Amino acid sequence: MTGSGIYEHIRESLFTSVPALLVAILLFGMLGAPGDFDATAMMSGIESHFTVSLWAFTPLLLVLGLSIARFPPFITIFFGALAGGLLAVVLEPARVVAFAAAPEMPAAVAMLKGVWMALANGYVAHSGNESLDVILTRGGMSSMMNTVWLIITALSFGATVEHAGLLNRLIDPVIHRMRSVGGLVATVVATCIGANIVTSDQYISIALPGRLFKAEFAKRGLAPVLLSRVVGDSATVTSPLIPWNSCGAYMAAALGVSATGFAMYCFFNILNPLVTILFAVSGLRVWRTTIDAPPGNAPPLQG
Repeated sequence: MTGSGIYEHIRESLFTSVPALLVAILLFGMLGAPGDFDATAMMSGIESHFTVSLWAFTPLLLVLGLSIARFPPFITIFFGALAGGLLAVVLEPARVVAFAAAPEMPAAVAMLKGVWMALANGYVAHSGNESLDVILTRGGMSSMMNTVWLIITALSFGATVEHAGLLNRLIDPVIHRMRSVGGLVATVVATCIGANIVTSDQYISIALPGRLFKAEFAKRGLAPVLLSRVVGDSATVTSPLIPWNSCGAYMAAALGVSATGFAMYCFFNILNPLVTILFAVSGLRVWRTTIDAPPGNAPPLQG
């Protein structure tokens, strides 16, 4: 959307994300010292009902490896899910067969049915420990259908807003009033947050501001990596804070906690947009399309 290289974008994002992360860690440390929460009973319950092993990290490592190798997201997630099902069969075969609830089936078929049921409808734990069951019981693909419908609706709405030129009519007068780089960056941040609120989808909130401000950044001689970093520091991290946004809805469904409940603890998500504005106002990492821009973003100098 901005014309920046992916690795340049990642490198530049570290300069604003790492300070915000360090402050967030400090704030979390101030909330409570280690030892305030005793997880002994919870860990004992898990160990008494499930096989605890480092092999459980295999699906996560597989997804991470495929992502680094730049496999398509569908293939990465699909193989990660298959690895999780296979691992369940290896580590907990009796539990998979019991979950299938089909004593008349051969063990191999029952295992296949149990894995499929968990993937489709989710796993339901009956450990006798209510707190543990809340953690272990989660829905499968069917539980995410409301979020999928929200994403489809948001994408349709976003396409309508973009092609109708509604955002351009709202943004253009503001852009012309912002003479400084700090003001322009603050406008991008506000636009990204507003897009998250209005369009209800993170992807639209990344794509639309990227398109809207790309020409203005080029006109002012600002490097594309600056715009990509600002969009990433605002549109990406603020979407989970909005309950009706697809990210907020997904995380609320996955965690069982409302977005309004966890938003006040999302220090990094709140600080990151503020840090990127502070950098722009102070002139830090404000790259221009000249020889001072990071490698891969500066166009050839004209005579």
